[in-house]
Amino acid sequence: MAHSVDALSSEKQGKKYVGTRHIAVASGGRTDESEMHYAEGKLDLAISALSSAIFLKVRHLTDRRQRRSVDSKFLDECVCYQPMNAELYRRRAEIYIKLCDLQSAVINYRRAVSLDPQHMQSKRRLAGLYYARGNACLEEGNWEKAGTAYKEAIKNDPKSHDYRMGRIRVWFHQHMYQSALTEVEHILKKNPSHIPGRLMRAKIFLSTRKFMLALSDIETSLKAEPDNIQAKRLENSLRDMSRVLYNEAAAFFLSKESHKAITRLNMSIELEPTIKAYRLRATVHRHLNKFTDAISDLKVAVNLFEEREDEPMPEELKEIERQLAVTLNDVGVNLLVARKYGDAILCFEKAVARDSQCTEYWVNLSRALLESGDNAKALATFELTLKVFCSANEKGSASYKYTKSQIAVLRNERGLALANYMDYKNAEIEHTIAINMCDAAIYRYNRAESRLKLLNMTGAFTDISRALELDPSFKPANERYHWLKGKINPR
Repeated sequence: MAHSVDALSSEKQGKKYVGTRHIAVASGGRTDESEMHYAEGKLDLAISALSSAIFLKVRHLTDRRQRRSVDSKFLDECVCYQPMNAELYRRRAEIYIKLCDLQSAVINYRRAVSLDPQHMQSKRRLAGLYYARGNACLEEGNWEKAGTAYKEAIKNDPKSHDYRMGRIRVWFHQHMYQSALTEVEHILKKNPSHIPGRLMRAKIFLSTRKFMLALSDIETSLKAEPDNIQAKRLENSLRDMSRVLYNEAAAFFLSKESHKAITRLNMSIELEPTIKAYRLRATVHRHLNKFTDAISDLKVAVNLFEEREDEPMPEELKEIERQLAVTLNDVGVNLLVARKYGDAILCFEKAVARDSQCTEYWVNLSRALLESGDNAKALATFELTLKVFCSANEKGSASYKYTKSQIAVLRNERGLALANYMDYKNAEIEHTIAINMCDAAIYRYNRAESRLKLLNMTGAFTDISRALELDPSFKPANERYHWLKGKINPR
């Protein structure tokens, strides 16, 4: 390959020097020799020949007389001429790449780019070499050198997304998440369908615990590339993170940090809505007296089970129903305190429907009916409650005694009402039931009055005597006792 050295010399000196043709011929010869060695696979010899062509000295001239005839000023220009040939540096760089000597290739391409900044192919090749160097440093964990290499790659080829992704990976490993996010946003703005950039942004969001944003990027990537392995791995990472958040929430709840538990559970459910997460959040809501939220979570948990049509009703579903009953009961109690009897009764009825063996729900339902003024339903419910106590074998509890006492009160009131209507026979029956529930002086006295109306003096006397045993200070019973004693025994 021949080069016009004469033209360059004439431009600088304003005249031609004798012998420039010999310099050009020698340079071209070395270049041709290099190409021949390259074609034969003799890369070392090709490098040597190109180096000779670049740094052509006077000794390359074959004729000593010609060397002597060339003045020193011309020789200086000849020496300077070949190191300014960018094409020779590009050729030598390519041979170094073949020899896997990337450092030397970088040096030569860098020289070529400095000599010919407009040659875009050289700049792209140099950028690729820097990118390879950055990848090697990244694998070694040398973040600083990797970052510098990627920066040089971007400088020579600013449009390449791959080189920017390299720098983003460095920043990610250095925990410079904001810088990494800004760079990846720049890529996605220009190319929204760039899946590697979208997945890298998902990783950044995961590291900064912005899980829903990460999930959105992962889902978008999987929609575009369903078999993308990295996207599937990130999706699995989200599931793992969901379990981690659930465990953190459970720990916070046990340490009575309910608000932190709710925060963790919210994120866990956003990543992977599971039945156990909804159940735990419902429990935390209940402890925070957020009963509506608790019920909502438990209903979602039930729906998740109902979606599994091919599976039988597991024991866990029964547990959810019981948990829902507990929450409904708590809501009912609060409504009862607020004297919202209708809503309270509705909550207690739903609680009983979900766990019919819990005596507490029955007692609260009965009490709500009683306080609402519906004595007939209250009495019927208290008596059902008593049967539940008997089947549950909880006869010794305070609630059991309360239930019996309330039945006695209601039966006694019904007996008095019947006596007012002169239905003394049924009144006696009501009072008898009251006495069986709770043997109190007032119930004995009221039954005695009904028996007197039925002319059962002996029975009336027996009730009055028992009433005085139960409460000697009960004045009406004292007065009736003396009256009956005279009637039964005149003496």
